[in-house]
Amino acid sequence: MEQRYVHLPLQGSRSIRVIHLEPAPLSTSPLSCTLKEASFDILPEYIALSYSWDAQTPSCPITCHGRTLYITPNCVSALQHLRDEHDVRTLWIDSICIDQTSLEERSHQVALMGEIYKKAKQVIVWLGNSDSSTEQAIQRLSDISQIGGEMDAERKEKAMRLLFGLEVRNESDDPIGPLFRRSWFHRMWTIQEVTLASVENVILCCGNDTLEWVFLVIALGYLQASKYEWGRWDKAMELQKYLSDLLIARKYPDVGKVQNNKSGSVDSQPVVLRILSYAREKASTDPKDKIFALFGILGDLGVEFPLPDYKKSVAQIYSEAVVECVNHDKSLDVLFQVPSDHRRPDLPSWVPDWSDVSWTSSDPRKSAVHDRFRAAASAVPAWKFSLDQQSLVLSGKVVDVIKHLAAPLNVDADATYGFKTNLAIDGRLITNGQWNMNGFLRTLGSAFKILKGWVAVSSSYEKYPTGEAVQMALQRTLIGDQAPKDAKADESFDAWYRLLIDNNANSVHIGAASSSGISEELKSFFALTAGSASAYHFEVLKNSRRKCFFTTENGYFGTAPDLILPEDKVAVIAGLGMPMILRATNQGYHLVTHAYVHGMMYGEIWPEDTGELEGVILM
Repeated sequence: MEQRYVHLPLQGSRSIRVIHLEPAPLSTSPLSCTLKEASFDILPEYIALSYSWDAQTPSCPITCHGRTLYITPNCVSALQHLRDEHDVRTLWIDSICIDQTSLEERSHQVALMGEIYKKAKQVIVWLGNSDSSTEQAIQRLSDISQIGGEMDAERKEKAMRLLFGLEVRNESDDPIGPLFRRSWFHRMWTIQEVTLASVENVILCCGNDTLEWVFLVIALGYLQASKYEWGRWDKAMELQKYLSDLLIARKYPDVGKVQNNKSGSVDSQPVVLRILSYAREKASTDPKDKIFALFGILGDLGVEFPLPDYKKSVAQIYSEAVVECVNHDKSLDVLFQVPSDHRRPDLPSWVPDWSDVSWTSSDPRKSAVHDRFRAAASAVPAWKFSLDQQSLVLSGKVVDVIKHLAAPLNVDADATYGFKTNLAIDGRLITNGQWNMNGFLRTLGSAFKILKGWVAVSSSYEKYPTGEAVQMALQRTLIGDQAPKDAKADESFDAWYRLLIDNNANSVHIGAASSSGISEELKSFFALTAGSASAYHFEVLKNSRRKCFFTTENGYFGTAPDLILPEDKVAVIAGLGMPMILRATNQGYHLVTHAYVHGMMYGEIWPEDTGELEGVILM
């Protein structure tokens, strides 16, 4: 009968376990090890492994103290490569050294993990077994990192050609991308494991192929400088680079000053929101680890998050993260991170769901431009959290109510401007993509009808609260008040507007081609994408896709992500650049989303008398 290994409780408050991995002559030999408790005061030399669990089930047996311990397949392959033929190797691997069945021990050891990786003699980044594509990627990155030194002339020329885009014409030609598609680069725990370790002690391993981490960092610097656009290397390393820059600036203030004088540099003071938003795109099996995996590195940056505690609920952990974020950054911008499509229902409405990737940067619902508005004029943020951290009290004012809500413009990006090929008819550029044309035209027809509905709603108003013409207010609303790209912007809007208010389908002009026998949807497609209306039309699609057009009781126009409802309130909040949409509850409000409301974006309705402000309670 199989006897399972059971971890003995750790005796010291500053203790960890290390693995003694037994040697074997063959990589296929059964794995055997023992575990030993070690104090941070007297640590043996050990190698720390950084690898991705990939949500794998511990299903592979190894022998530990003569008993059976189950680990993941990824861990097995790493141990087989790390094992020596003749000598015992001392290692630290989280899945083996931490009793995963004990919430108390997991919490305690997670709090020490930053120190564990800093004290390791070496950190091995295990990406899994290699293949021809990753072997080539590692070789090319190694070559790029050594461009500034002595190397074979042919290799140097090849590396230079790659950097300057002379070898790659499309994604499939990119020799570097396959490495960064490995899951390690997109997992949560791996971030601090290499960021906190000394860079000279980290080695990247993919099968038998290796690359010193410092050479990877150098290569990525060359890729960034040359604006190498292929692969996901920049996205994969975005958070690690940001954190490394922060740590360097904190450790070496003079370096931080130099960084701050460079375009795109980081400030020496960490921005917790930026860290959390980058981490949001990383994967973790346990949603609690979205926060806990940052504990060690945030501590090194002087940000004191609560100690990891797996007994806490996800809602409590995420709420605590927001409290620390707001208090540290002295900013309420974290509230722009709240809206998402798959929020956990138990979260307070002012707390983002950090486990939900939410909207990508290409999604127009994302509030990427909120900092160019000043809905609260120059008012500084003011906030107070309840003792139980279930509510957030802000300074602001509810100024309006959503009255009419039009249908959302739910159109895929590919159906609007992600076209594959082009075809010119009568001197006008139109598109003929490689998709089902009937389905495309149905989508186009639906979008055309929705936009006609938006225009019809706006045209029922005779005047606008700001004194502007109603059409001008609509023009600016649907593109989020973006600056026109050329002098003919008004002409393009006028042409677009005429098409949308015209109820006579047969009047749509598509050039010399006869309109007989052509569907209304195709006519609208020609007119909106090939005529003078096209410039404004594509700006509307770029800005208002996946949004709703609404009007308020006081006659204002607005657009907001497709999460809003009639009777939702419009509020301006001190410290926030955009109006916020709130939903009334018995005890206060639920935060729904941000919104563009024309005539409220630049402090026009912010009370001059602060006595008019109220405590807006978000639950």
